[in-house]
Amino acid sequence: MIILITITLIIAMACRSLVHTLLHHYGDFAEKFKIKNRQWWNPAVSWTNKYNSDGTRNKKILQFSDAFHFFNMIELGGYVFAITIPTYLWLNLTWWWFLIIFGVIGLIVILSFNLFYDKIWR
Repeated sequence: MIILITITLIIAMACRSLVHTLLHHYGDFAEKFKIKNRQWWNPAVSWTNKYNSDGTRNKKILQFSDAFHFFNMIELGGYVFAITIPTYLWLNLTWWWFLIIFGVIGLIVILSFNLFYDKIWR
């Protein structure tokens, strides 16, 4: 169990470091990895993927619109997974409870983010 949680947290931290690298050192990253698809990787322009050419909101799921949101989603999923595993095992539940716990904790994380992002910080 500890190995699985550790691996999950390492993946989450790798995603976190990638997002920060994209935000603060995109030029170095793009040069090192020979990035061709600037529209998906570069956070300075990738945010435009959320919108259509007429300025209306794109219907695609935001988390898949660019690298920044995609790797943030994986990072948060890793945290939720790392919390779900010990909770599930500690309570000694059947397998389908794992999915329910994962969903509930995930929903709490998403709603908390939206509360702080939309209502408190701005």
